[in-house]
Amino acid sequence: MCGVLLYDEKTFPQGVKRLLRVGRGAMRRRLVYSIALALLALGTISVVSAQEGPGSSRGTPHNDGQSAGGPLIKWEPEQVSVTIEPGTPLDVEVKFEARSDLTDITVRTAREIEEFVIAGPDHFDSIAGEGTNTLEFMIFAGHETEPGSYDGTIQLRQGNSTLARPLPVEIEILESPGEDGQTLQPGSFVISESSVGVSA
Repeated sequence: MCGVLLYDEKTFPQGVKRLLRVGRGAMRRRLVYSIALALLALGTISVVSAQEGPGSSRGTPHNDGQSAGGPLIKWEPEQVSVTIEPGTPLDVEVKFEARSDLTDITVRTAREIEEFVIAGPDHFDSIAGEGTNTLEFMIFAGHETEPGSYDGTIQLRQGNSTLARPLPVEIEILESPGEDGQTLQPGSFVISESSVGVSA
């Protein structure tokens, strides 16, 4: 006897029961039972899918370049803030540590400040985890540069991914010297726990 006959008609919805009453003969009754079971199975699948919904935790995890242990890159200082006079270059040095070994790393400057920043080196073949690394870059603005504040970041990239976290850079550009040729005297670095300030 077909296994589907083990199910009780009482478990089926009213519409399915009507189908069972219409059936005549053993073969037709078994066919109707099979159809009823298939409809119930489809209904169960639909309910499960609706419960999972778009917010279900299943699927590919989101990768924002930062693992559960925190940022992959730690900068010292955590931010660079400088004030420069057009035509006068300024050299800046920062340190960074990687939480794990890295290879084929490119140094990239954000579009907002890329015309003012030249980094060196601009590529690391390898970076040892837990070690201290040095990145030097020069900041320069031409005399035609519009005075004002320019904010951006310096990023370490591996392939198409930016490693967290980028180094914030704030550049304040003063007006060009007047016709009398007077310029501001260069200042000194001001170092704190979270930023570097430079006055030119």
